[in-house]
Amino acid sequence: MFKRFLDLKLKQKIKYLFLFIIMSYMIIFFMVYAFVLKRNMVQYAFENNLNTMTAVGNNLETEFVTINNVSKLILTDSIINKYLDNGYKEGVRHAQEAKSALFDLMNTFNHINSIYVFNKEGGYINVSRNTVKLDSARIQEHQWYDEIVQAAGGYRIRLDGEGAFSGKEQVISFIRLMNDIETQQPKGMLIINVSKSIFTSTYKDMIGGNKSFGYAYGNKLFCGNLSIEQIGDLALEQKYYVQYKEGFIVNENVTGLYPIENMPITLIAVEKIGISKMISKEAGWIIGSILILTLIAMSMIGVFISIFITNPIEKLVATMKSFKQGKVQKVSLSVANDEIGDLKESYNGMIKEMNDLITQLINKEKFIQKAELEVLQEQIKPHFLYNTLDTIAYLALENDAIHVYQALETLGSFYRKFLSKGSREITIKGEIEIIKDYLSLQKLRYEEVFEDEYNIQDDLLDVKIPKLILQPLVENSLYHGLRPKGEKGLIKITVEKLEGQIHIKVYDSGIGIDVEQLHTIMNSKEHKSFGLKGTIERIRYYYSKEDVFKVRSEVGVFTEIEIIIPVI
Repeated sequence: MFKRFLDLKLKQKIKYLFLFIIMSYMIIFFMVYAFVLKRNMVQYAFENNLNTMTAVGNNLETEFVTINNVSKLILTDSIINKYLDNGYKEGVRHAQEAKSALFDLMNTFNHINSIYVFNKEGGYINVSRNTVKLDSARIQEHQWYDEIVQAAGGYRIRLDGEGAFSGKEQVISFIRLMNDIETQQPKGMLIINVSKSIFTSTYKDMIGGNKSFGYAYGNKLFCGNLSIEQIGDLALEQKYYVQYKEGFIVNENVTGLYPIENMPITLIAVEKIGISKMISKEAGWIIGSILILTLIAMSMIGVFISIFITNPIEKLVATMKSFKQGKVQKVSLSVANDEIGDLKESYNGMIKEMNDLITQLINKEKFIQKAELEVLQEQIKPHFLYNTLDTIAYLALENDAIHVYQALETLGSFYRKFLSKGSREITIKGEIEIIKDYLSLQKLRYEEVFEDEYNIQDDLLDVKIPKLILQPLVENSLYHGLRPKGEKGLIKITVEKLEGQIHIKVYDSGIGIDVEQLHTIMNSKEHKSFGLKGTIERIRYYYSKEDVFKVRSEVGVFTEIEIIIPVI
């Protein structure tokens, strides 16, 4: 998509750009407006949600206080206590009287669905508004009963009696032991099943607009006007009050989870914060007016750009198309002396510089190729190979098989590295290995003439440099520095990084070189790349830099050639 845009004509790009600017302007204006107001609205929604949920939670706690009071009335009712004390001994009479008392209490409180009173023998009486199925085996389970005993006279809240009750709708079971008033020993158990209406009544006056409520038992929603989509995968069971904000700008929800004290029940409230609450009609008119004015201004700018910019550029481009056909030539076009005119002049200047640069590159490439060829020719000349083979033959006559083998290995290694791959670049490590092989072969003939040392910075070993820039310098050190001196000397190679540049030094303790001799060598018209001058010229062309070397020397003492190249 982006590539297709880049390939469009300039006029089309400007049209799309204006369209993008207008759309961006609308979006940014809307987002800034919405963000400032929305932040305050979300904060208000958080505070309002907490106050609302606190009120609803208090309503529910009040309802359960009422249920608790009903349970206390049942605990102290003499008729019901007679039933618990006598059970089946007095026949059906006490049971019927107790059921009648329960029925009166149930009718007094609309939210009670059913009441069950169990005696110690496992018998029970109950009254109910709807058909409720009881699982007696669940009531008799030790774990179920032990939880009630652990309440120590208090009550426990369980959904459907933790599986003991089933019916058309789910109920919340209010469960507690019935203790003897005098001995405080358990003599029965009371279960008051409360319908969902007790929960919906707590928030019925607050429903409307964008607010929704619900109740969860544990981590499961069991009543309310909330949908599963509104809750998502939130962890509903909470120990403390928490709030979440979901959505973005246009449609955000503030969700609050309010755990009811001393109950395994959580109140859930979701409030939608829609865009209609943020932007008034007056604000909408203002935004629309600004957008229309912006559109008109953009259109006028577009016409101006088309007349004074894109049309002249199209004319200029039409005259430059010869460049696509390989004709690097200046263009001739009558334009005003503005930026378009400057563009034409700059293009013509660029064409001139390009032609000059092409000429320079061609000459540079010719020189580099010639220099590299001369380096290879110099080393492939027979005298070095013949001298080395003569020395190896002498070793063979001396029956020095080990040294013969080592010499042949070194010779093979030298030429493999020297001639392999044809690459113009080589790592410093590879260049040093070539030098080591070269000097190792020279030691076969001039063992008493020199020693070699290497001081290479480890982190520079993999840095690439032009191939074969050290071997000619080392050869000069041997043949023109050490041998004429007539005594054993030292060739030392140093590679280090100083001030962001690589410094390569070739030192020999030979006869040295005076200033006039160095000047003669560097200004000689004989343009051979083998030796100091050729190597320096190759490096200069390679790095497009003049200041690449230094020569330090003391006649009769030493010569040190330092190559300074950038890190690439």
